[in-house]
Amino acid sequence: MDGGHNPQCAETVAENLKSYFPAMRRVLLLGVLADKDYAKLADILDPLVDEYVTIAPDTPRALPACALAEHLKRFGKPVTACERIEDGVKTALACAGTDGMVCSVGSLYTAGRVRAYFGR
Repeated sequence: MDGGHNPQCAETVAENLKSYFPAMRRVLLLGVLADKDYAKLADILDPLVDEYVTIAPDTPRALPACALAEHLKRFGKPVTACERIEDGVKTALACAGTDGMVCSVGSLYTAGRVRAYFGR
């Protein structure tokens, strides 16, 4: 999980994905604020992502999950939009399967709810 939402943070996430999960299927659980540079964030992370699950942070500033999903379709990878953060976590885990991993990124507004899903 990473709360980063700018290109500099995306570069760090990309390096960590390469270093710690080099051969795993990677599902990105992504929720962003509408006023952040999510296009650049996606450009940086996409080469390391196999599939996307989009969510909307719990704030009026959020980019709707369906709008983010539409933007990500340009990469030609599977994209699923989920209205609720908990549904997004469940969907991302199912997409990753037993041999994959899920990386939640894009907003600290989602971090608490994602952690709560796992009882943290």
